[in-house]
Amino acid sequence: MNPEDPLDRLAEAYDIESGYRDIWGRRREIGAETKRAILQAMGVAAESDAAVEQSLNAVVVAAAADHLSPPLLIRRAGEPILLPVTADAGCRGRLAWTFRREDGSEQSGEATLHALELVEQITLRGRTLHRHALALPLKPPPGYHRCTLLLDETVRSETEIVIAPRLGYLPDCLAQDHRLAGLTAPLYGLRSARNAGIGDFADLASLAEAAAPMGADFIGINPVHALFPTEPDRISPYSPSSRLFSNTLLIALDRVPELDHAEKARRLLESADGLATLDRLRASDLVDYPAVAAFKQGVLEALFEAFRNLPPSSPRRVAFEAFRQAGGNALERQATFDALAAFFVTSDPVKTDWRCWPAGYRSPEAPDVQAFAAKHAERVTFHAYLQWLADEELGQAQARAKACGMALGLYLDLAVGVAPDGAEAWSHQDVLVESVRVGAPPDDFNPNGQNWGLLPLSPAGLKTRRYRPFIELMRRNMRHAGALRIDHVLGLARSFWLPAGDAVPGTYVRYPLTDLLALVALESSRNQCLVVGEDLGTVPETLRSALDDHGLLGCRLLYFEWDETGACRPASSYPRRCIASIGTHDLPPLRGFWEGRDIAWRARLGQYPDAAAERADREARERQKTNLLACLAAEGLLPEGIDPAHPPASLSEPLLDAFHRFLGRTPSMLKAVQYEDAFGAVEQANLPGTIDEHPNWRRKVGPPIENLRQADRLSTLLELAAGRESAGAER
Repeated sequence: MNPEDPLDRLAEAYDIESGYRDIWGRRREIGAETKRAILQAMGVAAESDAAVEQSLNAVVVAAAADHLSPPLLIRRAGEPILLPVTADAGCRGRLAWTFRREDGSEQSGEATLHALELVEQITLRGRTLHRHALALPLKPPPGYHRCTLLLDETVRSETEIVIAPRLGYLPDCLAQDHRLAGLTAPLYGLRSARNAGIGDFADLASLAEAAAPMGADFIGINPVHALFPTEPDRISPYSPSSRLFSNTLLIALDRVPELDHAEKARRLLESADGLATLDRLRASDLVDYPAVAAFKQGVLEALFEAFRNLPPSSPRRVAFEAFRQAGGNALERQATFDALAAFFVTSDPVKTDWRCWPAGYRSPEAPDVQAFAAKHAERVTFHAYLQWLADEELGQAQARAKACGMALGLYLDLAVGVAPDGAEAWSHQDVLVESVRVGAPPDDFNPNGQNWGLLPLSPAGLKTRRYRPFIELMRRNMRHAGALRIDHVLGLARSFWLPAGDAVPGTYVRYPLTDLLALVALESSRNQCLVVGEDLGTVPETLRSALDDHGLLGCRLLYFEWDETGACRPASSYPRRCIASIGTHDLPPLRGFWEGRDIAWRARLGQYPDAAAERADREARERQKTNLLACLAAEGLLPEGIDPAHPPASLSEPLLDAFHRFLGRTPSMLKAVQYEDAFGAVEQANLPGTIDEHPNWRRKVGPPIENLRQADRLSTLLELAAGRESAGAER
């Protein structure tokens, strides 16, 4: 950065990094075109030198605005509360303050302004301002409090003061040095005799009840965020319409109470045609999303009709109205968006994208949208009803998991961003940045970088809104979770922004990490939800230290734990505050890894530039297998008859067990067994870099849930990962 260059100063003021080091350690400097493009995406005029000067002046004015105190201050418990107070230099007025705690109790005091510590002097357009520090003699509990200042009984300001706990939530059993084992499973891919061809929330509850007696203390699943009901083939859980609400395709139809008096719904489920459709959808090895959605839509419409026929005073109607009231404006916007999408798609399939709707419908606050919601109130209510059903069933799954003895229960997943044409983007246009996308810089796997097609949150927009959208995001995703995984947690510190189009290179934009982690810790504590930050890949150690300092866990994968010589790191080297596993949904299960199934897929899809690149990957995989076996040997875990120098062509059960014993030896708080490994799967859930070329998020795995209690291999792997060698040992 050149401190004399106005464009560089403006970019710095908006947390745009002037360059970064890539995965090879090379420094990449960012040109003016990238800075201008990202600034303009943020709504900051930067198209010319004159515009830059004007925007820079606005930043200076805002920074030294004559409001008395800032709108927000975040501190951690035990830290002194020093409230910045800004006034004209030489002001000797009396300052009265009133601190109102979240519980309504108050404490007041007074101070003389000139007697306060002077922190900063600011000169602005011939006016000199002094910024003082008001030390509040308080030790409030964690929470959201407010402090009102009154200077000479004329100038008034109010600051929200957030006090966060030092650490996020940690269950007592983990605080006492215990370790927990659990499952990660593809919810959509669960089989059962009663679902509609896709794993649903009732299957999730049944999985928990079957796995708990085997020693599982959590069930980890991919995000269950709201997708696109009018486009059922858009199935990636990591590219949602909204992270604030749920995927209604996962509603278990036969668990909806309205079914008891919904004759039409029962006919759809129990008729010869309905039973034949269900048999076909269940028998498929891949989830047929459009067919599942079409079938479920008809049944859900019939269930809603039965619900609307209930008396307004009935318990179900009363419960729904309470849910709707608690959901507030956010729920109404989600339901209205889904109703609008369904309305417009009937006339023009292109209009599934709200940016292609008539101009009067592109903002949730527009009069046309309000008129639509009033005219089509029944359809808006239908979509709110679906969100209620999904929320109700997800909550029931967590309750059942905890009731059968799981320490954590559901381990849910928060995606890093949202699709630009979805409900959250439509609802939060003041916080989400529409004309850039989140991605990653070039690396070994992606020499041109990655564009994930997701919208980033605006750091400036978050601060303007006092982080309310972020707080709401945390609350809603922790609501029914014993643990929450934050995907790509590096995004809380910085995010790689790509301007629209491929011509302009991207760069990193910084986020207020300390503030965001404090808010995560506060909501984690309030919701009694353990938080895991997905910190895989190239992340600065300072980030991992910050996660640990706030009580968040990290992630460690066997596939990624290599030292500088290429050797596999020993079990003892894994940190305690992490979740340890063999792989993830973006990597092949152990059998597929061993057989090079992912490499075969990339070759089939033409992802290698030449045969030499494929051969290099296969040779590297053989070295990895050799090093893994050498690590097992060093731990005394290598099965008899295996020579690390000559890895076997296939993965035997004793070798699979040995890798899970290795997990059991790590000091990590949580150990995750992949559902696919328990049933010998070779294919991974998702092949990065593909959409339809590979059956991502479609494969079904394992036996029907009803038969899971007899799944000895699953029970064995859980016992080994937990460090309990003998099956049936006490938990």
